[in-house]
Amino acid sequence: MSTARSVPRQLWSITWPLILASSSTCLMSLTGRCILAHYSQEAFNVHIGVAVWYEVLQSVLLNLISIIGVFIGHFNGRKQFSQIGPAVWQMLWLSFGIGIFALPILWILAPYLLASNLEASGVPYLKMLLLSIPFHCATFGAIGAFFTGRKITYVLPILIVFAHIVDIVFAILLIFGKGGFPECGLLGCAIATIIAQICSLIAIFPIFFAKRNREIFHTGHSTFSLTTCWRYVRFGIPSSLNSLINGVAWCWIIQVIADRTSFSEFSALGIIFTLLRIMSFLSESLGKGNCILVANFLGEKQDKITIITVLSAALKLWFIIASILLLSAWVFSREFVDFFIINENPEIFSMFWQMLPWASLLALLEGIWYQLHYSLTAFKDTSFLASVNIGSHFIFLIIPAYFFLCQEHPHTVIILQLMILHQFVRSCVLRWRYKIQIPKVMAAEA
Repeated sequence: MSTARSVPRQLWSITWPLILASSSTCLMSLTGRCILAHYSQEAFNVHIGVAVWYEVLQSVLLNLISIIGVFIGHFNGRKQFSQIGPAVWQMLWLSFGIGIFALPILWILAPYLLASNLEASGVPYLKMLLLSIPFHCATFGAIGAFFTGRKITYVLPILIVFAHIVDIVFAILLIFGKGGFPECGLLGCAIATIIAQICSLIAIFPIFFAKRNREIFHTGHSTFSLTTCWRYVRFGIPSSLNSLINGVAWCWIIQVIADRTSFSEFSALGIIFTLLRIMSFLSESLGKGNCILVANFLGEKQDKITIITVLSAALKLWFIIASILLLSAWVFSREFVDFFIINENPEIFSMFWQMLPWASLLALLEGIWYQLHYSLTAFKDTSFLASVNIGSHFIFLIIPAYFFLCQEHPHTVIILQLMILHQFVRSCVLRWRYKIQIPKVMAAEA
């Protein structure tokens, strides 16, 4: 049995590879956006408008697939290894099914998702990006959960670094037309992403299907069972619906801002979103480590104090990470903006500086919410999470944002302030729920 004193060390041992993976993702994301910004500022702005849709749709489907990590954690803690492989295969088949059934619908909807000034080059770019989602879900959702659910988290950083190196190399070749490749611009960026995701799946699948894994975890049992798949998926549906509704609302806000604000203000907002995305990657990675450890502890029937200590350790670690990164963003704010803007633009920097304090507070609150969210996810309390997150999104963000965005010249700082209020309210509610659920979960696992 693990003692509460050893929990922070265990959390860090699980989380640091995930944080490393996120760091590499952040670096490659920065590099990718920088490549597009150097290709043309228009391409950068179109990418910002399209990327929010791509990331939301990818997150929705990935949340549905990666919920299997919670079950794998429970199976691993109970030593029920033979159930792990077949569970992963249900999610693999679901990932491929997404490509067959969901992508045609998304292609039809693509022209209706973007602001009018982004449609011309944004629609084909979005359609091309969507083709990478099934491969991403299979690799980093299903097979990724096979490793992370068993507290083996070092595999993902290696795989993510590999994927992003492939992505960046092909992006440079295809965007600018280097090395004998045609100049594809934005489409080249999307094609590079598809190539990288396919290569990642090809690289990881032989490890998953290795002889040792087939013998111990039954990874060769690939039969699809609708009943078994539904047993896992029904826990992921609330989280996916939450991501879908929240994400669609947020994407709508971005399209309205793109349509009604100046070119410079939208560029500044795009840079702020990049910073927020970096912080989100890291806080979510820490949350996933939190979830994996709690799921395993529940399977091992650890005591209440040990489970609570996981959340406390995760919050302390988040404040350390966030303080270092946000301080760096403030000190090197000029360099951060110049990373994206080739020709110095005082107006963009001025707007970025106005948004930075609010973005910093938002990032801190989002990190707290992620730790509470993933703790409750480990408890399989996903229906409550979806209800709270969707309800608070409408009451504290969507409806007020609609009012402000109806003004002739909406100011983006107001949207950041509304997001802060939204994160604060739902973090308070999840904290209350956590206190209630702890004794119930411990009684059920006893």
